[in-house]
Amino acid sequence: MNRIPFLLTSLRVTLAPIVVALAPLAPSRGALGGCLVAAFLSDAFEPSAIADRWRPLAALVVLELARYASDFVKFRREASYHMWSSKLWGIALFTAFFSLLALGSDNRLVDGAIYLVIVVDLEGLAISTILPRWRSDVPTVVHALRLRGIERA
Repeated sequence: MNRIPFLLTSLRVTLAPIVVALAPLAPSRGALGGCLVAAFLSDAFEPSAIADRWRPLAALVVLELARYASDFVKFRREASYHMWSSKLWGIALFTAFFSLLALGSDNRLVDGAIYLVIVVDLEGLAISTILPRWRSDVPTVVHALRLRGIERA
């Protein structure tokens, strides 16, 4: 395990001249693409990067699965709430990636967008728990509580 960072760095060092050679020659687009993907993945799966990113991403995956499973079990279909928080998340995600890719800023906004989508998924799970039957276009938990009260009355 202690050698993994060294091996990943060595892979990137080895791939760099290959990519430089393949780019102008392009004998095989697949080979060039494969080298680029391998270099990207070796960077993305650096152990320190995994440790920094794993917890929020693991929480997100668990929440997504829980939400879809609960909707399927309870309603026999996927929820379609069109929540205001998910629209806010879309704006946050755009802002984060624009800042990262177009402005070259660090990825703190991307981290924020990941944490925000966890909150959005929690709200979706809460709405699914609150509603007695499938509904579409439920913008917030407050609206779900009102609908629940109306349907019980």
